[in-house]
Amino acid sequence: ASEPSKPHLSASSLGLFLRCPEAYRRRYVEGEKSKSNMAMIKGKAFHSACDGNMKSKIETGKALTLNELYQIMEDKLSDEVKEAGESDDNGDHASAVKHLVRAHHHLQAPDYKPVATEVGFRIELESNSHDYVGFIDMVGELEGTGEPVIVDWKTSGKKPANNSQHDSDQLTGYYASKVDELGKNVELRLDNLTMGKTATPKVKRHVLATRRDEEDVVAFAQKINIASKVIDQGLFPPASSQSWWCSASWCQYHATCKYVNPNRRTKEAAREKMKEAVELISINEKEANDE
Repeated sequence: ASEPSKPHLSASSLGLFLRCPEAYRRRYVEGEKSKSNMAMIKGKAFHSACDGNMKSKIETGKALTLNELYQIMEDKLSDEVKEAGESDDNGDHASAVKHLVRAHHHLQAPDYKPVATEVGFRIELESNSHDYVGFIDMVGELEGTGEPVIVDWKTSGKKPANNSQHDSDQLTGYYASKVDELGKNVELRLDNLTMGKTATPKVKRHVLATRRDEEDVVAFAQKINIASKVIDQGLFPPASSQSWWCSASWCQYHATCKYVNPNRRTKEAAREKMKEAVELISINEKEANDE
């Protein structure tokens, strides 16, 4: 029988554990959550519009209008901004997400005939102390061919790595949860929209498609198994200090991590501020030259 109270791992928690067990401990054992930043808030607003659009196609056979998608996005953005104590008084954040929503409406949505959205699943692992859970953005068919497809909506500031879909544990989990229902030839997609930081943003679409087989599931299960055992033993070593994610700009716990030299923290924080300033100057100079 299913045990909802049983501990579980997810794509995000397993990924954090594999990057840095100590960060996992602080987030999932100690419960040290951080409030949503604007990048996360905008991502939630974009996903809300995508979900509403796919639900409309399921229920009515028609996609929502662009203005209807904007309204869903703006309502979600407003709620999330208020909850996080942030501000979008000048509307810049809403304007940025509108570019992404427009690209979803014109480029992504026409390719899919959705069957279900926000599909929750739980893979029960009787021999482990942890199950594996997740949510799939969309399950459906490709328009024209009718082939089954699982889609994860992604947004980012730069082009995704070419092989990120093949290395994605998240997609492997999706496959494992749906292979009995959709078959072994189901296509898995990271449907990614990228938008640079410019005054006149240009949105580009990158469809990263992949497939999985039984060996992928076995390898994935090994990761869950070893993570579960290490967590049970209470062993949470830090990430290597040479790892790119062990930095002030990527880890929310870096400033208070017992494994980081306090003097290093101060110097790194200064370097990050300088890096941000240089990037902003470069963007402004490029826009000036383009004009």
